[in-house]
Amino acid sequence: DIFYKLRSMREEDISQMIRLRRELTFQDSISSYELCHKVDPQAFLIATDENERVIGFGSIKNSSDTLSTAGCMTIHPDYWNNGLAKKMILHLSPRVGNRNMTLLTEARFLPLYAPYTPILEKDYIIIDFESQEDVIPRCLSFGNQPNTEIQYFREEFISGVVEYDRKIIGFDRKEDVVSNCLDAYGRTVVAISGNRCTGYGSIKLNIQGACRVGPLYAETPVVAEAVLKKLLESFAYGKGFAASVPSNNLDAVRLFGKLGKMKNVNNFRMTSKERFVLDTSHIYAIYDGEFHPF
Repeated sequence: DIFYKLRSMREEDISQMIRLRRELTFQDSISSYELCHKVDPQAFLIATDENERVIGFGSIKNSSDTLSTAGCMTIHPDYWNNGLAKKMILHLSPRVGNRNMTLLTEARFLPLYAPYTPILEKDYIIIDFESQEDVIPRCLSFGNQPNTEIQYFREEFISGVVEYDRKIIGFDRKEDVVSNCLDAYGRTVVAISGNRCTGYGSIKLNIQGACRVGPLYAETPVVAEAVLKKLLESFAYGKGFAASVPSNNLDAVRLFGKLGKMKNVNNFRMTSKERFVLDTSHIYAIYDGEFHPF
């Protein structure tokens, strides 16, 4: 038997968490763990060895009164195939209560999660676009968008962005949205038509030192492309690129395809009680998929 101790996450764990996820080639935003912990302090479960070294962790974030999002299940390779992941899932699962639980995972992990989230989404997958090289925004266009301005986020835009996010996702996540827009590791761009938000997107450094785009929501493909172009032109940090895109938004797949040849990784949506149905036609890139359904 292996020795391990389970406990709640502490802020001082974050550096070890980043190191472990980086070694396993994940593409999370560098601030994602801190922001999740701020909004839902009990979301993370940490496994440590006898020396308090982090050997594993996972999360279940209560996204709303009816939905929980599971993610970030990470085990140090020295502790693989010891049942630790299953024990952590069982320890976290009471957080869900009567909520529907959803998660994203690669095909190889479907058997691990099937007992807890048996419903597999078949209408779409989430495609990770990843590149170790910088992408070139000059292949994108600001297009013809009458009466629409693409502006850097300002605090006066908060209410409009929160309202637009609620319209797209179907529930309120004001604290998440505000924390994302004010994140010191990134930049957010907002599309304004009249006095109304018609799209927004964020770009951040991820744990691999690359630029990660997400979320990117917009009313039209033209607005989405303009927001993406401004994000890429304004963020001169990191090397490489990452974004996660719903496969059934063909405009989104085409948009990120314009940026050149990239590695694609397919992720599958699983749920515990019922399918999480959402109109993805305005979702061009999701938030960090470990903590948000889209």
